[in-house]
Amino acid sequence: MSFDQSFMFSSGASMNGKVVVLAIVLSLVGIAVYEFVLVGGLSLEGIARFANGDLGPT
Repeated sequence: MSFDQSFMFSSGASMNGKVVVLAIVLSLVGIAVYEFVLVGGLSLEGIARFANGDLGPT
């Protein structure tokens, strides 16, 4: 079952549900990007630390 198909079953919350999920996804992506930039931007060290889950300050 794909992500979109699960919304088709909840017809009542079709539009509002998608807006809420989109807002949650965007906020999570925003947090990830923010922490990614804090860790080291687009440097290889930053990518490696981000992949390892080491998001603490240096």
